[in-house]
Amino acid sequence: MTSPVGCDVDAVGYSACRPPSVWYFSASGLIMGRDKPGRVWTTYENNNNPNQLMSTDNADPDWEGGIEAHVGRQFACGAWAVDLGYWTIDDLTASSSQTHANYVSTPLLFNDLEFGVADPVQDYFDSAEEHRIARRNTIQNLEVNLIEGFAGCSSCCPWRCRKSLGVRYFQFDEDLSLSTLDQGGTWGGNGGADEVTLSESIENNLLGVQLGCQLERQCGCQATFFIAPKFGIYNNRIEQRFDLRRGDGVAAMPSAASGVIGTYPVNSSRDVVSFLTEVNLGYSYQPNCHWSLFGGYRVMAMTGMGLADSQIPQYIIDIPEIADIDYQDALVLHGAFFGVAYSR
Repeated sequence: MTSPVGCDVDAVGYSACRPPSVWYFSASGLIMGRDKPGRVWTTYENNNNPNQLMSTDNADPDWEGGIEAHVGRQFACGAWAVDLGYWTIDDLTASSSQTHANYVSTPLLFNDLEFGVADPVQDYFDSAEEHRIARRNTIQNLEVNLIEGFAGCSSCCPWRCRKSLGVRYFQFDEDLSLSTLDQGGTWGGNGGADEVTLSESIENNLLGVQLGCQLERQCGCQATFFIAPKFGIYNNRIEQRFDLRRGDGVAAMPSAASGVIGTYPVNSSRDVVSFLTEVNLGYSYQPNCHWSLFGGYRVMAMTGMGLADSQIPQYIIDIPEIADIDYQDALVLHGAFFGVAYSR
C-alpha cells in the first residue's frame, strides 16, 4: 500500500507539511504466478522404463489476475494509521495428459492395493490408455497493520520511512490429481469403473505477526518511488486429504495379505512454524490532493509449507507415511500490481 495522498506542494517541489487526510482507500488489480512446482514422475512408455513421459510439474500453472483492496484511517494528527487489506487471485490451474502407441505405465507402486478380490489397483495404472494430471492452487491474504508516521526527517523531506507492525492470515491450498484410464475404456464410460484417480488436497493456513517498513523517495512534486519489505513468523496449520478411488466412487483398500491397517481417504493435520517475507517495489503518481495512481512488482517467499507433490510416497500403500505431512517446502509468488488510491 502506498502512502495516503492529500498534501499541498511547497516551493521546492516536495510535499508540504500539512495534516494528512484521515481516511484513505485503494483498489488495485493483480497479475501473479508461482514458482515451478515440485517433480514426481508419474508416467513412462509401457515396457520401456527409461522413456519417462510425464511428471507432476508438467501441470505448471500460468499467471492469473486478481484484486486487492485497502481501507485505512489515520489518527493522532497523522502520527499513526490502521490499515486493513485483502487480496486474492483467480485459482491457478494447469493440467497435462499423456498417451502412447504402446500404452503408458507408472513408476509409482500400488502393490497390495485393490478395489476388491482380483481387482488390483496397479493394473489400472500400468498398460493404461491415458494418464492425466490436474493441479489447482487457491490463494488469499488478509492483514491489518499499525503504521507509524513518517520518520527520519520531517514529512517535507524527500526521503521518508514508515515502520509497521501487523497481523496477517495467508491461505494457500493445493489440489493435485493423477488419473488413469484402463486399456480399452473411455472417460466417463462404464459408470466410471474404467478410471481411477489418486488425489491430494492440502491446505496451508498461516497466521502470525509481521514487521515492515515503507521507504519512499519523493521525486519532484508528484512522483514517489517506494520499496516496502515485510517479514513475519507464523503458525501454519496444515490439513490434508489423500484419496484413491475409482470413477464409480469405490475406494481402494489394502489387501488382507498386506497386513496394512488403514483406509482411504487419509486425513491428517499438523501445526508448524513458517516464515513469510514480502517485498513491494513500485512507483506512485499524485495528480491532485486526493487521488494517486500506483503500480509495481511484488514478490513473496514462504518456508515451512506443505505442497501436494511432496505428499505422494513411492509406495502408495504406505498410509502412515501419507499421514505424516511433509512441510519442508518453500513457495514463491510474484507478479505486478497497479491501482488507484483516494483519501479525504
